[in-house]
Amino acid sequence: MTRLKGIVISVICMLLIKALIISITDASMLAQAINTETEVVTSYVQDRITSSPQTQIADALYSNGSPEVELDEDDLTEVELDGDELYEEEYEYEYEYGYEEECEEEYEEYEIEEETQSVWQELLQNGSSFNNAGIFRVRNTNGSYLRVIGNNLLSAMANINANTRAELWSIAPAQGSFGYYTIETLGARGASKGASANVLTASSSGDEGRVSVSDLRNGNQAQHWMIRSTGNGYVIANRQYPNLILNVDGGRPALAENPTDAVWQLGSYARTSYFRGNVSSSNSGGITLRLGVLPQAITRQLSWEVYEVANTWNNISSNVSVDVFQIRNKQAWPATSTPTFDVAVEGFLFDNECGYWIVLGDFTPFGAPNSPTWLDHDWHSGRIRMSLGSQGQDINAPDRGECRLKDRQKVFLHEVGHALKLDHPHDAHPGWRPLSIMNQGLPSGNNDVTARPQGYDKFNLIQKWGI
Repeated sequence: MTRLKGIVISVICMLLIKALIISITDASMLAQAINTETEVVTSYVQDRITSSPQTQIADALYSNGSPEVELDEDDLTEVELDGDELYEEEYEYEYEYGYEEECEEEYEEYEIEEETQSVWQELLQNGSSFNNAGIFRVRNTNGSYLRVIGNNLLSAMANINANTRAELWSIAPAQGSFGYYTIETLGARGASKGASANVLTASSSGDEGRVSVSDLRNGNQAQHWMIRSTGNGYVIANRQYPNLILNVDGGRPALAENPTDAVWQLGSYARTSYFRGNVSSSNSGGITLRLGVLPQAITRQLSWEVYEVANTWNNISSNVSVDVFQIRNKQAWPATSTPTFDVAVEGFLFDNECGYWIVLGDFTPFGAPNSPTWLDHDWHSGRIRMSLGSQGQDINAPDRGECRLKDRQKVFLHEVGHALKLDHPHDAHPGWRPLSIMNQGLPSGNNDVTARPQGYDKFNLIQKWGI
């Protein structure tokens, strides 16, 4: 029995000694960890750690070396400072000891930037919509105009001339995109020689961008613009880059998230070029124009491809409808009875052998049988003649590629424009030649002549017949 008691006492003593050794080892490791931690933080953090209860316990272990110190588990709460806590301590220390001014300045700059950005975004989201269309001069509140110069480059210039077209823009709803607009220049053609509109286009490389003009492409959101009122002007933002605002930077238009000169005024331009009077096929203020192409007007060069573009005049004004078709005989025309067409399209050999002008086509209205009248008067029928000449620059000359086809199409569309009562811009206003299909000349030889109706032509059609 005595021997058994001795064995039990020995085991208990061994367990107590082992527990004491483990406690001392854990306390040493804790003290070492605390010492290592305090070496990597700032002096301010060291002071706070040194004054903690855990550190005082560790100091007692090192100074006394006593194995009799009892450490309760609650007293051994780990002292850990993760990365975020260390950063907060150091930042707080820096702020309290000499860096408060720098911190406040950075914070104020951030607040100003956020406030400015929110102003532009608020204007775009809540500003009243631009609900107009027409020809405008686009002028920044700093006094400079958005304009096109040489080679389709854009600039912002203060000096303008009444007869120049470089600072004029046709603003119209973007097709199929409610609430967005295309901004088309009247100052320069694109690469298509006026087969499509030349419109303001955005490009970006991040928080800033640039603007240029390029041929309109359906569905290209970089060519769609949101226009919102600011009360004293308009702010203009791009659809593809909605955070970028149109502004003036260094004398050139640009795009930026946080611009300064970003308010624009849109000044309406009132010059029009159309004839007075009406057409017998008109109804309720509109016009339905039926074009009958006679067999003699169709040749190898003047193919149906030349004439089918007449429908380009559709979908501009809801009050204008143009229909073109072939007819097999001339019928009784012009006639007072109701014919199947309003305008006959014929081929004709003009005398282009001499003289300064080469006649490529013409339009003659009729108010009564065989009695031409001025376009300013009412008429009930008309005739378009297309040149059958085949020499030099004549439109019926041997084919020379796509450019030549555009010339022929331009001549026909130009004469249809007269049938719709549109005038030459330079006849209505001497010296005035905006980009227009109604200018005299050919796209292949004149930079202000286009192959399709442009913004100024559409503007006049709407002014004449309504939207």
